[in-house]
Amino acid sequence: MAKITVGPVIGKVTHNRGRVLLELNENAEVTCVATPLKGKRVRQTMSFRKNRASVFHLTGLKPDTRYEIKFDGVNTPLTGTLKTFELNPSRMNVGAVSCNYTTKRGDTDLWADLRDRYVKQGEIDLLLHIRGLCQAEVYGDQVYGDIAFAEAQLILNGKTPGNRASGGADIGTLSATLPMGLERHRHARSSGQRA
Repeated sequence: MAKITVGPVIGKVTHNRGRVLLELNENAEVTCVATPLKGKRVRQTMSFRKNRASVFHLTGLKPDTRYEIKFDGVNTPLTGTLKTFELNPSRMNVGAVSCNYTTKRGDTDLWADLRDRYVKQGEIDLLLHIRGLCQAEVYGDQVYGDIAFAEAQLILNGKTPGNRASGGADIGTLSATLPMGLERHRHARSSGQRA
């Protein structure tokens, strides 16, 4: 059975719609189930291709309602939370995150702190994760343009980045594969999944 490699990532949410991104490690048919505390569940089933992110477009949601997001057809117990906006919201709390440079933060974990202090408390309506191409294995999610530039330069010179055999890759491959690789890394950490 397929496993989730990226996600769930909650995308654009309105008063009656929500997007949920997933990526799987193999081809599979998956159902996204959005369950409110009260009211009817919303379901959508999609076919996924191995290592290709796809987005559920949930419609018919109720305004100002929190939904628990679960998935049928995968062997990963990851869940998410989606909260729709009021029909005419008067305010919005936005959190912006750009770094979890753990070597500079000591024993703390940005994602766990954010989840515990703000997300669990219902204090954030929208979390904006600002990130770029970087070496996530070493630095966390920070934007380290010099590393991305070096990888792009290798590709432009006909070589494959990351100490792999040379040849074949192009800048389109870099722009399509590096960001998802970074998301796989971040979502592999439990605090990143929950925030």
